[in-house]
Amino acid sequence: MKHIAAAALLLAVLTFATESVDATDHVMAPGDPWPSAAEVAPGDRILLTPGIHQNVGPLLLSGTPERPIRIGSVDPTQPSALVGDAWSLDVQGGSNLEISTLMVI
Repeated sequence: MKHIAAAALLLAVLTFATESVDATDHVMAPGDPWPSAAEVAPGDRILLTPGIHQNVGPLLLSGTPERPIRIGSVDPTQPSALVGDAWSLDVQGGSNLEISTLMVI
């Protein structure tokens, strides 16, 4: 039983270490150019700094079901604002994206 518990713990540590090493955080300030699909890989995060981000997109980004691309605020207690004319965040054509902690105006 001890061997099974040790193996499970080792597997969990290796899985966590692999995910954290492979993922990249792309931190975006208002007015910064957004990363292209070639720069963002499954598991990456796009984090917006506080402020107003305008007309974001189109984001043709695709994660995987196991490793979605996450888009959110650097500080969830201070959500970044997305503002646009006809749209605030255009993700048409993207897949496996998780969007959270953003304020859409």
